[in-house]
Amino acid sequence: MKIDDNIEKSEDGLEQLIDAALMFEENHYLDAIRQKKLDEYDILQLTEDVRLWHSRMRKEQLKLAKLSEHWIEDYATNCNNRYKEAYDLFVKVRSCISSSRKLFKKFCRRVMNNPTNGNVSRNVLDRSVLSANVVSLDIFGLKSYQENVVTLYEEMSSFFATLVGTLALCHRMLRDEAITKNDPERVWEIYQKCKNELLSSARMFARTFNIDVKQITESELIERRKKAKNVREYIHRNYHCLNKAEYATLIAYEVVQESNNNGLTEQETLLWGNDVEMVMKVRNAIVNIERLAIGKKKISGYLMLQFIKWCKVKKEHEHSLYNYFCDTYKGKIPPVGWTQVFNTRKDLRVSDEELAQAFEKELQTLLSDAA
Repeated sequence: MKIDDNIEKSEDGLEQLIDAALMFEENHYLDAIRQKKLDEYDILQLTEDVRLWHSRMRKEQLKLAKLSEHWIEDYATNCNNRYKEAYDLFVKVRSCISSSRKLFKKFCRRVMNNPTNGNVSRNVLDRSVLSANVVSLDIFGLKSYQENVVTLYEEMSSFFATLVGTLALCHRMLRDEAITKNDPERVWEIYQKCKNELLSSARMFARTFNIDVKQITESELIERRKKAKNVREYIHRNYHCLNKAEYATLIAYEVVQESNNNGLTEQETLLWGNDVEMVMKVRNAIVNIERLAIGKKKISGYLMLQFIKWCKVKKEHEHSLYNYFCDTYKGKIPPVGWTQVFNTRKDLRVSDEELAQAFEKELQTLLSDAA
């Protein structure tokens, strides 16, 4: 009668496989090889198989460990179309599951094709000697066997140890996610943290300006967001349900909304957040900066550098700030190109703070004289 080697792709299946792997020890191993009557060549071949399976499993374990580091702290994930069930984690470690199933099946007791055996389990974990509740003891122990038998035991012990560690990690990830999903305040904290990280990224900054605002506001995702009666409830419900691109769209929409509410542009919101006072100061400085370059053909790289440091944006946003300046500035004296501004900094031996203070002093003197 055929052995059923299917392992249920659920949390119960994870636990059953962990329990079966934990049963493996010296007496189970010796009883298994005696019952299967393995010869020297069978043992050598199986040793190589176990090593290969173990190597594949280790790679999956390392990938899973890397994923787990930020699993709970990431609001959105691209991981295999989102892990919402144990099934998805089984897919992630499919080599791990497949190889363990083969190893257990290798040492299964036969199920005789007999009508009286109707109630006998055919499941691979129940039939395998490696996970049996009762085994025959070997009074002489492993030390009485040849070296190749000992080597196979050591390889299988390492294999099952890695299997248990990998499956336990899967189980912990599912458990931690379930706990987090049941805590709306924790989800809100994660959402805000990820939002701040996303907006502080120069890559996200550039990406946002390449997004068509109309395309964002009319997307299906944002339509659902608009219809949500409670923003926090919407954020809570979508934890680990959006991929990275969808999440970026959601944040871009919020940036647009915040900009509109504060009278700021999307660029200004991404550069200075909701600091309306700072934005007003920058706008005023852009209007008056030409007066600091009277008599010049261009606004110098040094003056532009002073202005950029005075604006107090992150270094990775400075190029975007320069682009913002060019978009906003309406004066007749053009600024030098970005490359010249960038190269100016290389030749200076003054701090960013000193550059910012110098610009503040020149600007205040200019405005005082004008008054």
